[in-house]
Amino acid sequence: MSDPTLENLIALLADYACVPEESIVLEAPLTDIGLDSLDHVKLLLEIEEHFQVELPETAFDLTTAQSLYQAILAA
Repeated sequence: MSDPTLENLIALLADYACVPEESIVLEAPLTDIGLDSLDHVKLLLEIEEHFQVELPETAFDLTTAQSLYQAILAA
């Protein structure tokens, strides 16, 4: 992996879910790493703060690491 944004996102997701980075599968639902809907809301706020971006109002529909990554790039 050579994209620092993606690397930072994976590290943030792993840290937030208390799982190893290797367990983050880009296309898998975030529920696979143990995140529920409340975690998702908190995670979105943390992503906005960490990456200094504003995610769209539809961000709650972003349910995979890949979709979050794409939203960060688009922001």
